[in-house]
Amino acid sequence: MASLAEVVGNGITVFPLWCVGIASIILFYIYSLKSRVRSSFRGAPVWPVVGVLPSLLLNFGQLYDWFTYLVVINGGTFRLPGPWKFRVFTADPANIEYLLKTRYHNFGKGEIFKETFRDMFGESIVVQDGEAFKRFNISVRKALASPAFRDDAAASLPAVMQQNLVPIFSHACEKGAIIDLQDVFHRLALHDVCLFGAGVELGWLKPDLPNRLLKARETIYDFVLQQVHPRWRAKQDETQGSDIGSAFIRFERESGRLYSDKGVHELFVSLILAGKDTVTPGLTWFFWLVANNPRVEAQILAELREIMKQRNSLDDLDLFSFSFEEVKRMDYLHATLTDSLRLYPPIPFELTASLEDDVLPDGTTMKKGEQILYSI
Repeated sequence: MASLAEVVGNGITVFPLWCVGIASIILFYIYSLKSRVRSSFRGAPVWPVVGVLPSLLLNFGQLYDWFTYLVVINGGTFRLPGPWKFRVFTADPANIEYLLKTRYHNFGKGEIFKETFRDMFGESIVVQDGEAFKRFNISVRKALASPAFRDDAAASLPAVMQQNLVPIFSHACEKGAIIDLQDVFHRLALHDVCLFGAGVELGWLKPDLPNRLLKARETIYDFVLQQVHPRWRAKQDETQGSDIGSAFIRFERESGRLYSDKGVHELFVSLILAGKDTVTPGLTWFFWLVANNPRVEAQILAELREIMKQRNSLDDLDLFSFSFEEVKRMDYLHATLTDSLRLYPPIPFELTASLEDDVLPDGTTMKKGEQILYSI
């Protein structure tokens, strides 16, 4: 029978493999017991080393529902244990106000986010924090509030409805065809974000435009480089654009900061991705909810008819467009849109990171660089 230890010539004691195995099992069991006792996390088994990774993989197809369940069962805030750095999740209103208002200057995108997305967005506003992001918000507000932007939007939006969306839906009705609303809203989002973000109209809402053309671009970079940037540059030679991108770059120039062609390119990539990936799911979910709730649909139509009755003359009788002042009076439609965003938010979670050590209102400690996801 083999001895428990063998002494080799150099004086080092080597234990048989089965001894190491038994010791590992005992340590594993002790660590598991201690970690489970210490952990306040509830809702999924916490395993040594891998944490809740097995449960995360099992729930990957319903990730948002699973996170919502964990937030509820853990009292609004929890740390997700795993092989990654511990990441905090919260839906506590007091914590969210603390992140976005009270101590907003101590929370930003963080180095992990920047390193992950820098290859895609370069040094654009998507990966910026602090003063640079603040400047961008100021320029966007100025652009949206400017008379030139409002006049352009007032003229462009009805035209988009009448010349593009209405023909698509009319064509489908005449042919008795089924259309993919998500595809239509994807085209609409790309059209609008290019129009209002870069002042460029690409005609992507034509009824006969094959969907394969929308997928032909290898990357969003190619699309911006070949379609958006050249047209925006040509337009800048003729007039001062009222679009968001032009307003931001003009604001930067007035402040003595110049944007290179590469910077403009990255800016438009950011605007397009931010626009299309929020508008498309938001509109799709809204129409799906309305289609499944006939009472709500009837109430929306009744509100629209009532507004149309208040128009002064027959010349104003346009079945497919409404003025900004009329839209402001659509209280029920506004409520249904808001409730749709509440039930199916296009961005269910937002990520930020602590720039310095901090403590949230519910007592959760945040280490420098630690990420936190807050539920919207």
